[in-house]
Amino acid sequence: KNAKDMDIAKLTVDSTSIKEFGGRGISGTLMNDAGSEWKITGKNGGNPIIVRFSDYALNKTHVPVMWNGRKWLTFDTNVPIDIIAVAGQDISPDTYPLTVDVVGYQP
Repeated sequence: KNAKDMDIAKLTVDSTSIKEFGGRGISGTLMNDAGSEWKITGKNGGNPIIVRFSDYALNKTHVPVMWNGRKWLTFDTNVPIDIIAVAGQDISPDTYPLTVDVVGYQP
């Protein structure tokens, strides 16, 4: 089991024209309505793991916005967002497809 949260990916949206972007996980099963935590499944073994935006990233979000019937968390552009595997899981060696929807946002 992974004893603590583990960085597995980093998302950075670089832009000179927009100041914020919306992001939410979409691969697998969403664990909350904001799309900040979701379950992804190993491509070969079929074992699921739970991933989410890091606490550090979540502390930097702006007010959630509704768009197209879904809640989106908004972040500043040009600031990296860490995606982590949640602690306490058995993570088998595998390929875990991870997809995040990203939209430009003008407050």
